[in-house]
Amino acid sequence: MHIDKWTAFQVYALIVNSERANSDKHELKIIAFDDKTKSVLGIDTDNFIVFSAPQYSEFEGFKFPRANLECNKTIELTNGVKIEPVFSFKFLSNSDEEINTISTIFAGLQNQILESGNTQSAQNSAIGFESYFHGLGRIKPSRQLQVGLFGELAFILNSENKGRAITAWHESPYSTYDFGFQSDRLEVKTTTSPTRLHWLRSSQTLELDRQKLTYLSIYAPEVESGVSVNDLIQKLSSSLQASEKMMLLTKLDLYDLENADMRFDLESAISSFKFIDGMDVPLVDSSEPSIRNISWQCDFGLLRGQDRNSSWN
Repeated sequence: MHIDKWTAFQVYALIVNSERANSDKHELKIIAFDDKTKSVLGIDTDNFIVFSAPQYSEFEGFKFPRANLECNKTIELTNGVKIEPVFSFKFLSNSDEEINTISTIFAGLQNQILESGNTQSAQNSAIGFESYFHGLGRIKPSRQLQVGLFGELAFILNSENKGRAITAWHESPYSTYDFGFQSDRLEVKTTTSPTRLHWLRSSQTLELDRQKLTYLSIYAPEVESGVSVNDLIQKLSSSLQASEKMMLLTKLDLYDLENADMRFDLESAISSFKFIDGMDVPLVDSSEPSIRNISWQCDFGLLRGQDRNSSWN
């Protein structure tokens, strides 16, 4: 979609109404493009909201858990045209208020480019946001997020190649899939209930060749004497090489885990592993074009599976 003069309301509407896409070829889904300024608004595969524009000069960016400013990047459009070098401003929103804020910032950057005829002032403005995003709070994990984190970390702990699993692990809890390695995807579904009822969404299930998608169902009972997410991180870290540990802790830096107090039965969780081929997961069919996304609950207890998987062990 092309828009000329951007408003915060327009940017906000484009972000919240965009459909998530995960492509093996393109890391960025472009939701707005200005062919005059070559500015791009998009959402990447980790659900970071991204604003990119041609780079005016060399500069040193910044990197925080939820906000990055990168230079010398390349944007590839859907028609195969590449724009380079560009500066890329990425932000991971955790609330509607934050989407409003970043929409205002990105609209302001684009309008600076339109008014000046080049990207120098917009690039300088983006750099100037470093102190603002430095103080941005980490994500406080809800009970649901703690359950999900525990399952993903338990999978990494039980992996034969932990370094590969950490590399494949997503950059944010809002990523379309939990793990991605080359063309393979793994989605971990963790529950504290033995019924193995898991919620699925069509944006996740339908956008990838299901032959390349594997689900891992985990039953992690909550017990008072069990293992917390922080305990599991310590246990996992002690088994890693220095570079693997650094990579793990960098990805975990996104979260404020100080009050992550849920405790789970780790041995029961690992013994409950059930890998299910994406082709064996039933879909909800809807041919109505006005329906953009569907969520449904699936009983993984009724699906055939295995306790090991050749692609993800």
